[in-house]
Amino acid sequence: MSMLREAIERVRSFFHKAQRDSELDAEMAAHLELATEENLQKGMPADEARRLAMIRFGGVTQAKEQQREARGLPWLDVLMQDVRFTLRTLGRDRGFTVIAVIILGLGIGANISVFSVVNTILLRPLPFPNSQQLVRILSKNPTGGESSMTYSADATQEFQRLNRSFASVSGYFAFSGPDNLKLGGGAQPTPVTGLDVGGNFFETLGVEPSLGRLFTAEESLHNSRPVVLLSHAFWRRQYRGDSGIVGQAIDVNKTPVTVIGVLPASFDFGSVFSPGFKVDMYGPAIYDDIRDEGNTMALIGRLKPGVSVAQAQAEADLLFLEGLCQWQIAALPHCVVVRGRYDFAHRVREPVEPAIGQRSGTQQGIRHAHGTGRRPRTAGAPVAHGKSHAVPCRRPLWLGPCLCHYRVSGPSRYDCPASAE
Repeated sequence: MSMLREAIERVRSFFHKAQRDSELDAEMAAHLELATEENLQKGMPADEARRLAMIRFGGVTQAKEQQREARGLPWLDVLMQDVRFTLRTLGRDRGFTVIAVIILGLGIGANISVFSVVNTILLRPLPFPNSQQLVRILSKNPTGGESSMTYSADATQEFQRLNRSFASVSGYFAFSGPDNLKLGGGAQPTPVTGLDVGGNFFETLGVEPSLGRLFTAEESLHNSRPVVLLSHAFWRRQYRGDSGIVGQAIDVNKTPVTVIGVLPASFDFGSVFSPGFKVDMYGPAIYDDIRDEGNTMALIGRLKPGVSVAQAQAEADLLFLEGLCQWQIAALPHCVVVRGRYDFAHRVREPVEPAIGQRSGTQQGIRHAHGTGRRPRTAGAPVAHGKSHAVPCRRPLWLGPCLCHYRVSGPSRYDCPASAE
């Protein structure tokens, strides 16, 4: 209790310096007056009596400083003195002041930016129910850029079917760019950002819409009616928070697309999966339409209750075989060799060359406007010019991207990976 009282008195003294200094001066003057009076009574001259009283008392200035340190907050006094000195110095040299302020501002801004990213990715828990059950599914040794950290449609569906550790597995199209769609309905089309996600993406995360509903299984099928979910920020900005937009058709890339719901304000795709990336609307990924486009889906999963990450990893080690094709999981009966270049292998259905770009108007809506620069391809069509050949593997592969090498030293010599032989 005494320490608390002392702390309170120190704070009071710091904010009432003038009053406490005045009281100290009066007390010291009274003490010197009494000492001088005693010396006078001893028969000393007045000047000598005053001098001896001062010697006996000690240095007046030193006594004042000791008293101030005992009653106040000396470290704060020193800080205030330094601040005043700094301000006087900066005031005398304006050029130096401007440079110092710019450097300080840049340093503070950089630190804030770094902390915001670290806080988003490492420190802040995911804003989803039971977020400790959510995991990213990646290659063990990603050496091929983004493609080695993503999965094909076949691999995604096979992993969903075969795994026993996850209550749900889903993903999103990993190669979407900003402003990849055009929203019609006005004098000029409005650039907006769309993202294709697995039909059960939001269920896997545990996100419920604030308006409307989520995707159904039928809406993720080929030639289904195109639908979208709006982000909360886009809904308020573009439609002024009108709840009547749910169930209405909007013009996306000159295709009528039905709005089935609005996501909650708490859901921000960029803050979790890609800092800084803002998504305006979400469409269901149609696996049949991207089956031959290589590794495009970034996967997430929600572990079943009681299943640890180590248990899920052990199962994944069985499903994801080591080797060239270790990051895929569905049986691939053939390799595809494209003359004169490498290509991602894909499942061969018929040895034909269908025309490029034969897609319906529905397919060219929200689902295929990824802005990746790739031309649309039909099932079984290679992406390179020239003749393609289906080369049977000697034993089933676990899904690629299984690169079959065309050996340029000979006109008709092909090599599949060692695991395909």
